[in-house]
Amino acid sequence: MRLFLDTNVLVSAFAARGLSADLFELVRVKHEFVTGRTVLVEFERALRLKIRFPPAHCEEIVAYVSSEAALVVDSAPAADCDADDDDRQVLGEALAGQSEIFVTGDAAVVALKVLGPMRILTPRQLWEALRTP
Repeated sequence: MRLFLDTNVLVSAFAARGLSADLFELVRVKHEFVTGRTVLVEFERALRLKIRFPPAHCEEIVAYVSSEAALVVDSAPAADCDADDDDRQVLGEALAGQSEIFVTGDAAVVALKVLGPMRILTPRQLWEALRTP
């Protein structure tokens, strides 16, 4: 399955142990992890400014995440949906990467539920879906 993890999921995965970290590992090992250039830029900025990781450590983490992706979408048109401009850009990259599921903790994006052929789930919803036989 092709899965796209939003910036907030990646930040949670690397800021603390928990559901998002476990989910990242599961997606990385058992599925096709897709990301976009916009997410990688946002991710690095959040690690540096919000989590306050040293810049060199942020660069290493972003390089690692990038290397684990089956596909990094460098550019794509913004998605045509009811979301803010930043979210529309990230959703556009997810669609361009032919992601089947977009995973986010952003309630406004989760409320969309579906965008074209792509389902939108919270980390908990995806975890339960993947762990249920």
